[in-house]
Amino acid sequence: GGPGTISLGGYLGMKSFKSSQVYYISTSQYRYTQKWNYAIVGLRSAYHFNGLNEEAFDPYGGVMLSYNILRYTYEDNDPFQNDYVTGSYGSGLGLSVYVGGRYYFTDNLAAMAELGYGISFFTVGLAYQF
Repeated sequence: GGPGTISLGGYLGMKSFKSSQVYYISTSQYRYTQKWNYAIVGLRSAYHFNGLNEEAFDPYGGVMLSYNILRYTYEDNDPFQNDYVTGSYGSGLGLSVYVGGRYYFTDNLAAMAELGYGISFFTVGLAYQF
């Protein structure tokens, strides 16, 4: 496809968040806890533009087809609430786009940054090429 290459790869992302609060009713102390677990399993394809005459820099953009898994739990020890909620909310197929770039320090190791929807809207890190 022109001055570039097309790649195909996998994606696995996970994040978790937990929040606990203490509250009082009269002289009794109660606690509730909320927990969110989010995982994405996807298949990504990207177009890597190599027409810049810079071998160390790899700009790219692409699409990802994914299955997004969201799990939420809520627990409360207040005997009058009787609240215990758990379940999968918003789980299902997703389609997203992304753009990014890698700068290779060696033949196999690069710093990378990416904008687009995956497990977060902005990702920075290291990339290793096998």
